Amino acid sequence: MEFKKRLDSFGVNEQSNEVATDVVLSICVITYNHAAYIRNAIDSVLAQKLDVPCEILIGEDDSNDGTREICIEYAEKYPDRIRLFLRHRSDNIRIMNRPTGRYNFIQTIQQARGRYVAILEGDDYWNDPMKCSNQLNVLQVKEDCVGSFTNTMDLSDSGLELHASSLRAGRIGVHDFIDGCCIRTCSVMIKRCFLQDLPTWVCKVPALDYALFWHLASKGDWLYLECAAATYRFSSGGIWNSGTGAFRHAGRLWPLLIGEAFINSAMRPRVRKRIIQSAMALVRAGIMEKNKQAVTFGLKTLLSRPWVAIRYGIPKLLSKRIST
Repeated sequence: MEFKKRLDSFGVNEQSNEVATDVVLSICVITYNHAAYIRNAIDSVLAQKLDVPCEILIGEDDSNDGTREICIEYAEKYPDRIRLFLRHRSDNIRIMNRPTGRYNFIQTIQQARGRYVAILEGDDYWNDPMKCSNQLNVLQVKEDCVGSFTNTMDLSDSGLELHASSLRAGRIGVHDFIDGCCIRTCSVMIKRCFLQDLPTWVCKVPALDYALFWHLASKGDWLYLECAAATYRFSSGGIWNSGTGAFRHAGRLWPLLIGEAFINSAMRPRVRKRIIQSAMALVRAGIMEKNKQAVTFGLKTLLSRPWVAIRYGIPKLLSKRIST
């Protein structure tokens, strides 16, 4: 309840529009300082071929590079299709002393009305006009699944290439996440019923998407489509790609801690091993970066688990050479 009050206290800030309320699909575009890319992202959404009513929600996080003006331009041009939410930097939720787009992400998704929610960040785009239609078709048949995701194209300074995924088309479960399953946010479609009551840790975890997707896997399987229907851009301005070593190690640790609570006994040893590795790496990175918060988080994680102290011992933990 306190978590919801905190979010609601910032306000919604939805701009006037003519979008119908009875929709099947909600497409959420999350953007901040994406002036060079946001037109491509929105155009790829508008190009989707759908047989069901759809709304487009754009969460604009008070950019200073012209992104906001571009979003307003699109909202005015398509008032019957786009719902625009204009945030303020005072809404910002800081994590590990870093500003994030967390509030914008959560509140935009919470305002969705459709039964299904697709997510696209403003520096990525969809390259298949049938992406959403194909995902809707499979999710409407597989009622026990929480969502669907596709393979992606990866765009970097080196060019465009197919993401090297070892997954096979079909159901993806918790065990796949333990083995390092990677889901790009730009490729997902999720059933909205699983996004309505989010846990309070969504305001604490550094890498929300990975932790959230793992959390949803505890509710049901994901469906993976092998087609590369979206393009993920490696941007130096993104919170993950621009993050420090401690920030990234904390981002890897959080999903493991979340998964530890619901995995079965057969999977637990593998998860606990990865928790040890990630927590140790976090402590080391925190020491190197003089990040007290990171060191404290890592040590608390280790010391709160008797099986860690018994097996390794704290001096050994800090000196043991690991790879993550």
